[in-house]
Amino acid sequence: MDAVIEVDSLTKRFGRTVAVDGLSFAVPRGSIVGFLGPNGSGKTTTLRTLLGLTTPTAGRATVEGRPYAALPDPARVIGAVLDAAQFHPGRTGRDHLRVFARAAGVARSRVDALLRLVGLGEAAGRRVRGYSLGMRQRLSLATALLGDPRVLVLDEPANGLDPQGIRWLRDFLRDRRDEGRTVLVSSHVLSEVAQVVDEVLVLHKGRLVAQGPVAELTAAAGAPVRVRSADPGRLSEALAARGVTATGDGPGWLVAHRTTAESVGATAAEHRIAIYEMAAHPRTLEDIFLHVTGEADR
Repeated sequence: MDAVIEVDSLTKRFGRTVAVDGLSFAVPRGSIVGFLGPNGSGKTTTLRTLLGLTTPTAGRATVEGRPYAALPDPARVIGAVLDAAQFHPGRTGRDHLRVFARAAGVARSRVDALLRLVGLGEAAGRRVRGYSLGMRQRLSLATALLGDPRVLVLDEPANGLDPQGIRWLRDFLRDRRDEGRTVLVSSHVLSEVAQVVDEVLVLHKGRLVAQGPVAELTAAAGAPVRVRSADPGRLSEALAARGVTATGDGPGWLVAHRTTAESVGATAAEHRIAIYEMAAHPRTLEDIFLHVTGEADR
């Protein structure tokens, strides 16, 4: 794998608190990877370490084989939207980008092109104090792209976006990947993450608890089978004899776990139990997330 981001045995302690605990993962070039985890899981600390804003207690985080501080021209390697972006309220969107363009050594001609790219062309001359939260998110994305970086690190870029804006963001990320860029994106909008990412990384208490393409993770978890039969008690016993756990789900209904509709149907036929309705319900990314982080039991 051609890894553009590598995190190796990363640990970060704040006093007695372990925010990141021996974390290791790699992000392949030209991919969109979702970085997920409940609040306090270590996501932001990991991203801040990757961007040179936090010093690790142990381990390392690199971009294209180097720590952020060792990148010769970081603006052209990695762009980021991290935490709540700060804007001078009296500056226009265009002036905000011009200030950052000068700091990054980027030509001013790129500013207006980026404002159009993120859908702020008509608002470029307005002062940022009048921007909505969604517009500020778009301006943050434009700022991250100033140096035309090969890597994007985005922390909750969907915050403040309406449904149309979220759809725009999804297309925006896909377009950046199609240009050959690598995107590491954290988000709580799991349904949207599932539609756009190539794979996900799930953190819990500073450790990696799941990694892989969404389709593989959901397939591995199995699709529960919901079935209504003439004798759910006897069907549950028959399934248990085959090592399948089935739980009641209303009058006449069972939910069988880690099996298939074909197997449930065959078991019912063998025991001459009439089945009235049956359907498999594929796992979602949210199901996987709640399961591996232990949030489903709360």
